[in-house]
Amino acid sequence: MKKLTAQEKRVYTEKIWVTWTQIGYGIRLYLAFHPDNIGPIGMVWGFAASEIQFHVLYSFVLPYCRRKGVRTTINETIHKHHKVIHTWQGSKTGGEKFLKASGYEYNKTRDDWILVRKDKR
Repeated sequence: MKKLTAQEKRVYTEKIWVTWTQIGYGIRLYLAFHPDNIGPIGMVWGFAASEIQFHVLYSFVLPYCRRKGVRTTINETIHKHHKVIHTWQGSKTGGEKFLKASGYEYNKTRDDWILVRKDKR
């Protein structure tokens, strides 16, 4: 997979759109789409403990769409609804690296990660 330049990544990311739906009792599914693909390129599902915190149960981005801003764009949409994004783990194959690079804070005692929205909404 060719690494994108900053300009190429920005152009790619600008075309991503995210939608979400409520499933059953409390599960929320966020889906990211891009015009180059016929289906979702990334997804996050979890539940809202409150308007403050969203708990990620699982996330996935298609391998050839990774490092193109997909998960970051999904997080921006989640942050429109919740101040804090919480997750319990990042995979050793890249998820943990993403969490650190995105500004998630790790709590060793609880063994979890949180990302707090930076604006003062």
